Amino acid sequence: MSKLASLAERIADTKKRLEDEADKIHQRLDEIDAVAPDILARAHDTITAHQNDVQALEDGLRSLSNGGPPLSDSLPAASSGTSLVPVEARVDNS
Repeated sequence: MSKLASLAERIADTKKRLEDEADKIHQRLDEIDAVAPDILARAHDTITAHQNDVQALEDGLRSLSNGGPPLSDSLPAASSGTSLVPVEARVDNS
């Protein structure tokens, strides 16, 4: 077999393997497309549930403030390094 004929055969074999792999990849993508809407809907539901939990916590804390300023105005920024525990509530362990 001539070198050119050998190359043509090898190219055809390689192309066939690549086409077979492309078919497998297409099939896997079809499987993902089939389940993605349900998975994404559950993800959105989970995030909504967490948002509701955070809102309920904020509402509960706001009700404890007895009508004081909004939480964002009464608490120091988290990055400030300031303790959120009032001075009078801290325990001296020395």
